Amino acid sequence: MKIFDFKNYKDYVRARIKTMPHGGRGEFQKLGKYLGIGSVVVSQIFKGTRDLNSEQAYQLTKYFGFNDLETDYFLALVDLEKSSHFELKKYIQKKLEFIKKQSQEIKNLIPNQSLSEEAKSIFYSDWFYSAVRLSVTVPGNNNVDAIASYLNLSKSKVQKVVHFLLSHNLLREEAGKLLPGPLRTHLEAESIYSSRYQACWRSKAIQNMDDVLEHERFFTLPMSLSKETLQIIKAKIAEFVIEVSQTLSTSQVDRLGCLNIDLFEIKK
Repeated sequence: MKIFDFKNYKDYVRARIKTMPHGGRGEFQKLGKYLGIGSVVVSQIFKGTRDLNSEQAYQLTKYFGFNDLETDYFLALVDLEKSSHFELKKYIQKKLEFIKKQSQEIKNLIPNQSLSEEAKSIFYSDWFYSAVRLSVTVPGNNNVDAIASYLNLSKSKVQKVVHFLLSHNLLREEAGKLLPGPLRTHLEAESIYSSRYQACWRSKAIQNMDDVLEHERFFTLPMSLSKETLQIIKAKIAEFVIEVSQTLSTSQVDRLGCLNIDLFEIKK
């Protein structure tokens, strides 16, 4: 759901909240607490004739995790609703048209068919870039609010990640829904970003050890072995990874997971 498709900020807020988990139940109450206003005032604003003040409007853009263009557009919508002067309304409408045009130009930029070094340095810098990208394959996770709730991340962080993924063709948006993008990623073992990327996901695995689910497994096997046995294990891991990849291509998706396999020699 794009703010640029709306001409009234209240219509946008009501529509967005309806798309949130559980139909947005309890979301207006959360919004009121975030803005420091009571439920009566929230109702007067979004179901009545009262308007947000400038500070509340700006805080709401943070609540929704807007980028700069979305923030400018939303604040202009609030100004438009509050204004009663004909010429000022006309000026604000021109401003809204200009911002909307800018958003369309950014959206239509055609990214490269492979990630640039700069993009790789961002995408592989933390686990949540991959997680946000993959989460849209899980039913129901087709917007920022649902992804933020699913991954337990802030909306502003998810919005930032989504903006990055969209701009690099790693996600796409259709009819207001986030979908997987056409670009595939592959990180070579010798890449300068590999160790950081591996460490991020292993750190996430360690966090999950505090609350292990029934179907999860964390297994460590220190061993003494020969060089030949080490090579055999390495080959079996490669075969296993291929088998898992083939299984993934035909499985029905309903959640995210991560498989970390560590095999290394304990050096002196």
